[in-house]
Amino acid sequence: MPPRIIYTSTCTATLDRLKADPLSDYQLLSYSYPYDKSNYAASKYMADLVMVQIDKEVYNAGSPVRCLTGDPGIVMTNIGWESYGPFTWLRHIIWWSSWLSYLLVSSRISK
Repeated sequence: MPPRIIYTSTCTATLDRLKADPLSDYQLLSYSYPYDKSNYAASKYMADLVMVQIDKEVYNAGSPVRCLTGDPGIVMTNIGWESYGPFTWLRHIIWWSSWLSYLLVSSRISK
């Protein structure tokens, strides 16, 4: 399996979260919450763009390393599964319901 760099993003990271000229405020100091273009979503989108560019450059240089961006809603890990104790069956329900909701939402988006 080739080595990977995985960056955790968010589903709120979209182009419309940036202001008209994002490079004039690359530290996102003029963004404020609860302004609809919050600095969190804007910074995540800018980081997504950086990861895409790094992936292109590393791949074009012939490296086997890939840079991937994922949303935590679809990234399943084992972190915290031990904390369920006698309710380990619950983790399976949560896991399958997370994937089912992802599949249902992604099928609706693709239409």
